[in-house]
Amino acid sequence: MNSTYVFVASEFHVYMWKYCPKSSSSSTGGATDKVPDTNGVSSQESTFHIDEEFFHKAGKGMRMEDTANASTDKICCMCCSDKFLMVGRESGVLHCYDFLGLRQEGKESLHCRPHAIELNCDSSRLSVIDMSGMLYFYEVQKQPHEVKEKQGATVRHTKKISNFERKDVWNIKWADDNPDLLAVMEKARMYILRGTEPEEPVACTAYLCSFHDLQIQAIHLDDVMHQPEDPGGEHVFIHETKSLRDTQHMLSAVDIQDAYSYVEEHSHPRLWISLANHALETLDLSYAEKAFVRCQNYYGIRFVKGLHSLKNKSMQKAEICTYFKRDKEAEQIYYSMDRKDLVIDMRMKLGDWIMLEKLLEGGGGNDSLLELTWNNIGDYHADRQSWDKAAVYYNKAKNSEKLADSLYALGDWDSLGALLESLRPGSPLFVSLANKFANVGICNHAVTAFVEGGNVKAAMDTCMDLNHWDIGMALATKYDQTKHVESTMVKYTTHLQESGNPLHAVQVLIKGGQQLEAAKILLQLARQMATIKLHCKQMLVVLLLIPNRCSSIIS
Repeated sequence: MNSTYVFVASEFHVYMWKYCPKSSSSSTGGATDKVPDTNGVSSQESTFHIDEEFFHKAGKGMRMEDTANASTDKICCMCCSDKFLMVGRESGVLHCYDFLGLRQEGKESLHCRPHAIELNCDSSRLSVIDMSGMLYFYEVQKQPHEVKEKQGATVRHTKKISNFERKDVWNIKWADDNPDLLAVMEKARMYILRGTEPEEPVACTAYLCSFHDLQIQAIHLDDVMHQPEDPGGEHVFIHETKSLRDTQHMLSAVDIQDAYSYVEEHSHPRLWISLANHALETLDLSYAEKAFVRCQNYYGIRFVKGLHSLKNKSMQKAEICTYFKRDKEAEQIYYSMDRKDLVIDMRMKLGDWIMLEKLLEGGGGNDSLLELTWNNIGDYHADRQSWDKAAVYYNKAKNSEKLADSLYALGDWDSLGALLESLRPGSPLFVSLANKFANVGICNHAVTAFVEGGNVKAAMDTCMDLNHWDIGMALATKYDQTKHVESTMVKYTTHLQESGNPLHAVQVLIKGGQQLEAAKILLQLARQMATIKLHCKQMLVVLLLIPNRCSSIIS
């Protein structure tokens, strides 16, 4: 597996899937490039037989069987980098595939049967462990230009590095940031190879996990398997390379100039960072800046330039403490200078709003800064869905919009109604509150908010959606828009009658003040039920209970 591809091998087939990590999908808008095959088909999956030269047969997966390409030379190992895929076979044949053209770039025989293979970070060297535990190195090179394949592409080949081999090797791990560093497990010892030269071994039986920033991380899997339900930090083994250990020792024992010379000789970003951090601790800003430049740490360079602009050594120390996340120490330095304002600025830069609130309540700030602090504390609790705490701080900050969101999430409709009553005329929050109340069926507050927000039509539509036709008709009468409500009522009641719900239609008409139309429907129902005397009597009683001209209809 590399940064974009996953490979799976069976005895004779290799399956490739191109996935899109979250980091790349967010930067490309979620688009994932397709893998083109030789037939012009685009897919994120591709499969090929080990005796073929091209990736193809898109989307068939590992279930695909190709009896036409039968072979007895099985796949026994595989590795990949961001440039190549290497596949080893039981006969010792090694295949090299290029991702750019999705084709085979080289094929040759090793001197042994490989058990495990691995490429270094720049794909310039291949490590091979054979079946007897012997470790060999091969240089991965391009053939001279005059050597061509049939299609005209240059061929890659491997060249064994002579006079190098290691015995009893069972696990290896290349550094992911240095092509010359390799961690090797031999029996119960760990060796770190720089090129072909080993450092002093360390007793270890853990399985190598990662090799980054001159630091190896390994896992004691045997111990984990004894208690698989309760793995802990004690199962992780971390070891630093000799150059990192020596650098840390020199920084504490010798002059920084000598340490600088040593790091320059064994150049690595991790060593330069260690040197820069030590220089900052000793306020040696010139060496700190040089070290940040050598490791291309732009943030560190800017930080040192900012320190140069501070003429006060105490302020420089406080800034350096903040850089190393020693906030309490920096705060004590500022207090010793009687600069509470700098403590407030530091807490703001760190985003420590809870501590900043305590500082401001003790004096030293202003109302706008306190309001900003409360808003940020409210955001902190809202991000963690602690809506009750968020509502408290939004209320303190008088942030009505976010307070409304918090109360809505809590379902505190009484407080949301009180917030509605407290809004000033013309507030843009009226429409938002109206939609919130409408979503949960609280008609009165929704209508009030829509009307205050200047959207009477939305208020009437809400009444009709929530089956509050009486309120809707009252609004329509008040604002001279009865035609809109009446036409909607007619369509709705007609639909109810056609769908076999005449009594529901009667209820709607009565609520909407259309008693005459409701009486007509009831009279029609009574006539239909004339044969059932009890039902007919019930309908007539209901008719008599409806006021306004119903008696004239009966007569």
